[in-house]
Order: sequence, then C-alpha cells, then structure tokens
Amino acid sequence: MKIELNVSEEVAKELLKKYKIFKPWRAKLGKDYWFVSINSIYRSTEDNTETDDYLYFTGNYYQTEKKASQAYQANLIIEAKNRLNFKMLELNKGWTPDWKNFYQGKYYPYCDYSTELPKVSYDYHNCQFGDYYFYSEEMAYQFVWEMKKDLNLVINIK
Repeated sequence: MKIELNVSEEVAKELLKKYKIFKPWRAKLGKDYWFVSINSIYRSTEDNTETDDYLYFTGNYYQTEKKASQAYQANLIIEAKNRLNFKMLELNKGWTPDWKNFYQGKYYPYCDYSTELPKVSYDYHNCQFGDYYFYSEEMAYQFVWEMKKDLNLVINIK
C-alpha cells in the first residue's frame, strides 16, 4: 500500500510548521538505511517499496547502525521490564504493597555495586522508585535468581 500526499510542497511545509511536526530523515533512492527486526539489526537499501514505506512510517527506519542499535537496546529493556513485572505479579499472587501500613514489610532486590551481587532488603514505609516489591524475602530472592538476565539488563543485578 503506497501512501501519497497530494498537496503542494509549499502547503506541506506550512502544515509541518503550523503543527510543529518534523519530517523524519529518509534515505534517497538507492541509499542505505537500518532497521530493527526480532533479534537483530539489518541494513537495507531504499528502493521505494511497500516494505521501505512501512518501516519508515512505523518509525523503524534509522540513518545509522548506531541509532538502530540504540533503538534495539531500548526495546530489549522494555521487553525485560515487562517480563519482570509479569513475574513479580505471578510470585506475589495478587499481593501489592500497602504504603500506608507501616507494619507491613516490603522486600525488594537490589545490587550491591561493591560486590556486584544481588541482595534483598526490606522497608515498611519508603517506596524506592522502580523497585520490585514482594511480600516475603524468599519471594524476592526467587525473583532475583529466576530473572537474573532481565534484572541485569534493567537494573544491573548480575
């Protein structure tokens, strides 16, 4: 499916300026660009095909391998966070921390950067932003050991 805009260049520039929209970089015909696929980064040549259009209009179209690599890494982190959140929910079986209850312990993993080893601590009323909380110390350690790879990617726990 080809997408075409049937407006003059002058009108297009005016609309872009008015709505503060920038036109993303696009390779000239026959020149290379980069895109991210499931488990890798690929180089392609702009041939004005439907695939080129699709990658461009979905934002998966990069001028350099470095920019594609940064997007790929950001995507890996988002996917890891999703897996971590799902595992936390699964282990806690519906439990969520009650920050108004000062008697309820909330256990969370963290990385001791001096030893680069995972540890678990607890708190009763201070929420650490971005942490994963559990109702028991055992659950927090189980989370760390089962999710080492994702934790390493997201919060550098090895």
